[in-house]
Amino acid sequence: MEIGKYVDGRVLTYDEAKKAFAIGGTPVTVQQVLEYDRFGQITWVSDEWQSWAQSLPRSEQPAASSPGFDLKEQLGSLQWWHVVLGLLFLPFTILFLIYLMWQRQMFSRNARIALSAVGAIIALGLLSSALPRAGTVPVEDRPSRIGEEQPAQPETKPTERPTPEPEPEPKTSFSKVTVTRVVDGDTVEVTYEDGKVEKVRFIGVDCPESTNEVEPYGQEASAYTKRELDGKTVYLETDAELRDKYGRLLAYVWLEEPSSTEPGEREIRQHLFNAQLLLAGYAQLMTIPPNVKYVETYKVFQEEARNEQAGLWAPEPEPEPEPEPKPKPPSDSSETVYVTNTGEKYHRDGCRYLSKSKIPISLADAKAQGYEPCKVCKPPQ
Repeated sequence: MEIGKYVDGRVLTYDEAKKAFAIGGTPVTVQQVLEYDRFGQITWVSDEWQSWAQSLPRSEQPAASSPGFDLKEQLGSLQWWHVVLGLLFLPFTILFLIYLMWQRQMFSRNARIALSAVGAIIALGLLSSALPRAGTVPVEDRPSRIGEEQPAQPETKPTERPTPEPEPEPKTSFSKVTVTRVVDGDTVEVTYEDGKVEKVRFIGVDCPESTNEVEPYGQEASAYTKRELDGKTVYLETDAELRDKYGRLLAYVWLEEPSSTEPGEREIRQHLFNAQLLLAGYAQLMTIPPNVKYVETYKVFQEEARNEQAGLWAPEPEPEPEPEPKPKPPSDSSETVYVTNTGEKYHRDGCRYLSKSKIPISLADAKAQGYEPCKVCKPPQ
């Protein structure tokens, strides 16, 4: 159970079953906890926990946190053949080696005496560890003599641990920002109160392009966003994934801060700008998991805009029929035109090129003889 935190961020816990403290999973004693607290290195969950810990007897020490090596405790966990091998066989082996050393006159006399003493001490130590001392009974376990008065034991009341207060439900934070630039219908730049600037992409909606290329209704969507958001204070709410692959912040843009972390459809309709883009027909639903908090409400709004034929969902106007070209009046092949003695074109009467020579000819004959129409007087063709 978490009851506090150490100065480096590790959690201070108390195991009720073992009656043991631990910091970050490492067992600690009551004395250590109180020492850390005295130097201000413990941040308690509540003042009740601190008072409870300070009321504990200083001698309380959880078994799990007792350091060191207890030989008898370790031997108690061994199997019977471990005891036979380790505590009986080894001592007699040492004694047998000492016997062979004296029988064969190995080493010098002084060396044999020293080795024998060391070996005997080791063998006796192993035997004494294996065989409990007779007649030793702990004082508190000895039966009292008949009629002997026992000293009165002070009555100890169990220390009551404070009941931890329920933690408040986490509240989603809504960041207050100012829209400083509108990039297009679904992307804006905002400035935080500390001066930080972020490019924000609206979650769950997709407006037609109006920057690199202009798609139908793209300029209208961009103009709508600029009219509603430019220079205004809004509130950003993030979802599971904070940024897209371009590094833009992904957010829901609220015109007013919601009253709770789970706003209803009415509040979403009135104050969530992402949803208003869908309702006005300036955007389509674009869901990219795991950011799907309002996707079900988005679907309802898009279907509503489609039924009302709003914006993008308006029927395309039928193209106006192109006017039929007016037929050219047929030329009269019997019409008279004029040519010159040296020229290769035919002319109207009065053309300046007829000042030196003027030979009348029918239009049909002029064409048949290869004459071309003059570009100045523009005779019939």
